[in-house]
Amino acid sequence: MKKLITLIFIIVFLSSPTFAQELSNIKENIMDSTTLKPANMILATNLQKLLHQDEMNFNLVLKKQGSHNQQPITLKRFEPEQTTHLGHQHISFVIDKNSDMLLGFVRLLPKYIRSEQQVSKVVAFEITLNFLKNYAPDLLVNYKNSWIDTHDETIMVADKKITITGIKVKCRDLNTGSYFWTIIAPDQSVMVFERNIEWDFIRAGRQTQKWLHAQWLNKNL
Repeated sequence: MKKLITLIFIIVFLSSPTFAQELSNIKENIMDSTTLKPANMILATNLQKLLHQDEMNFNLVLKKQGSHNQQPITLKRFEPEQTTHLGHQHISFVIDKNSDMLLGFVRLLPKYIRSEQQVSKVVAFEITLNFLKNYAPDLLVNYKNSWIDTHDETIMVADKKITITGIKVKCRDLNTGSYFWTIIAPDQSVMVFERNIEWDFIRAGRQTQKWLHAQWLNKNL
C-alpha cells in the first residue's frame, strides 16, 4: 500500500507545473553554461566595439540570469578556454534583460599586467566621458567625479597570481545616489565599467550584486 501511495505521489509531482518549470530551469542553466560560441557571434555590434580583435574569439563559457539590484539581468562570461575558470582572465558583460542596456563589463587580461606606464588622470577622465556618451549618456546628466587614481585587480595565469593595473574614474549619479566607474587600461581602452552600484554607508559595503567579480560568483553561482 505504501509503495502504491509513493508511486501515485511521484506521478502527480512529475506531471505538475512546478516540476516542469524546475526541469526547464535546469535545462536552461545547462545549455547556458556549455554553449561554446565566440564573442563575435553573440555580442551586439556596439558591444563588440569594446573588444580588441584578439578578444573576439573568446568563448561563451557562462550565461546566467539574475538581478542587478532589482533589475533582471543576463551575465555573459567569455574566456579563451572552453570551460569556466573563475579567477582567471575573462571578458564579461552584465546586460539589462528588458532594455539591453549595458550595466557593466570587464576585460581582465594578462596584457594589462601592472606597469608604471599608465594614462594620465586627465586622459582617463576624457576617455570615460567619451565612453559614457556612447554607452550611458543618462549618467552624464547630473553627476560628480569622486576621485581618479590607480586601481589593481588580480587574476590567475599559469597557476600564478598576477596584478593588472589601470586608472579608475569613480563618479556618483546625483539623481539616484548610486555610483559608477570605469578603469582605463594603459592602451587607453576601457578595461572595466560598472554602473548603478548602491552603497550602504552604515554597513560600509556595496549592496549591489557583483556579477563581474570571481569571489562573489564563487559563493553565488
